[in-house]
Amino acid sequence: MDLQPALTDWLPLIATSTAQTRAAASAGQLDDDTLTSLADLKAVFAHDLRPRPEAPLAYLEQARAEVMADLRRAGAHDATRVVHIRSDDGYDYAMTPRKALRRELDHVLDHLNQIEQWIEWQDRGTVPTPTDGWTPSGQMLDDDRLSLTEAELGAWLWRVDLSWELLIRRVRQLTSAQIDWQPPDGGWPPRRVIYHVGRGFYAAWLDRALPDEPLARYDEASRRFEEQLHQITSTPLPPGHQFIGREGRLFSPAEPVLAVLAAERHALASPSPAAGEDARPLETAAL
Repeated sequence: MDLQPALTDWLPLIATSTAQTRAAASAGQLDDDTLTSLADLKAVFAHDLRPRPEAPLAYLEQARAEVMADLRRAGAHDATRVVHIRSDDGYDYAMTPRKALRRELDHVLDHLNQIEQWIEWQDRGTVPTPTDGWTPSGQMLDDDRLSLTEAELGAWLWRVDLSWELLIRRVRQLTSAQIDWQPPDGGWPPRRVIYHVGRGFYAAWLDRALPDEPLARYDEASRRFEEQLHQITSTPLPPGHQFIGREGRLFSPAEPVLAVLAAERHALASPSPAAGEDARPLETAAL
């Protein structure tokens, strides 16, 4: 797939939109919450605009290596600092080193269990029973803010890596028909579950935390987003690679470009709320 001509046409529009948005923010025409949302939208898309192997096993192996590399550095981060990032659906992921470890472990185990139930559903018609033992991403536990010793980090890494090994081993046993089986209720086939779990969203933000100050946050997110777009236009997509988003869905780079342009156009066309209206402190949002 030749992405270069289409994306090259979009790059000047993105640069112009960024300049207009930044100018409006500097003039006080955009409130902090709007600017933060735009920044996070760009940062998340920059995260997803990385070519990933389309083959499930190669994809999971790459994802495992990336997640484990991020988690090995968890001990170097301030255990009490809460790093926020809003997904493209507006959901606020608040991370500390311990929470990232917990969520990466729970996420893999949850979807490994889901895949097992999906196989039972295919083979025996056994309708799955959703599990709810894990704590969702929006909840911060008291332990999530505790310090992390080297020994504790090592124990966490062992558990997370072993869960990845179990997931990869199970996927290796599946046939193509099992991976692409469509559930009767219209839900995700196992392939989308695999793509979703390999996105590696939790630990990634420890090293890549955006600045808290909204304008600086927007500048850094814009830099990352445009850097990824330039990288895509200058480097051919490797054979067998695609772009994979939050819901385990393949997407084209034009989709986030259009989403960013639409979001910034909407922000520039909407009046900024009065000071203090709908305010939500970044440090306590959606914990």
